[in-house]
Amino acid sequence: MGEPEILEALEIAQNLARFALAHVAQQKGRGGAPRAITLRNWVANMQTLWAQHFGERFTYSEENGGSRALLFCLDVMTPLDPKVKPAAIGTAMRTMIGRFNKGERAAASGTRENVHR
Repeated sequence: MGEPEILEALEIAQNLARFALAHVAQQKGRGGAPRAITLRNWVANMQTLWAQHFGERFTYSEENGGSRALLFCLDVMTPLDPKVKPAAIGTAMRTMIGRFNKGERAAASGTRENVHR
């Protein structure tokens, strides 16, 4: 993948983040804790973008400075909203990666599960 494709992917990611920040408010979950639905939806979009533009698995790891997907998400979101903490992005990534993997396992076994709760 060349620089033009990477720049296009970054522009798409930033546009999705701007939309999410402007149009979808965070909602309260059980016990008043904020549920980062907006951030999880944004991460789900980043998973799709990542697969389409980079052709590699969207992974989360903090080892060796972080996985490429984690660093990508941080690089895109931080300039747009510095109040979004890296830990929140990491939590959203782990949640959405888990849901994606659960959906893949269900598809492979032929069962239908609701993975978007």
